[in-house]
Amino acid sequence: MVLALALAACGGGNDGNASSSSNGGGGSSSASGPDFSTPKATMTELAAGFAASDIEKILACYDKEYLDAKRDDGKTNAEKLRAEMKELSDEGSKITIKFEDADISVEGDKAKVKATMTFTMKDGKTEEEGEGFELVKKGDTWKCVK
Repeated sequence: MVLALALAACGGGNDGNASSSSNGGGGSSSASGPDFSTPKATMTELAAGFAASDIEKILACYDKEYLDAKRDDGKTNAEKLRAEMKELSDEGSKITIKFEDADISVEGDKAKVKATMTFTMKDGKTEEEGEGFELVKKGDTWKCVK
């Protein structure tokens, strides 16, 4: 289940503290809304969404076409992610994401981010997995696509 969520979530980001020095800052939500202006900002928003267990914040970090795409099981990526986040929440588990500036590589309108996702179970046990996120730039925004 943890691996399935990690794959549906398309990898990692930050340690759950959007202002943490481990993500280098940049990208926390403001009164004007979330910041998707750079891959780092988008990943910081994604990390904040996971830290808050806020599925709407998490989904906002993904490209609409990616979210609407049907998976092999007939569900959209958005439906799958919602179900997995609900299951984790019901179990009392949380996910945090950590990445560094050096973990981000950008080539034109595509970016890759290497991150660590930490799953904290209700009993306090943790499990870490290395994850990779792919982002694309459309207009002035960067969104996750894998």
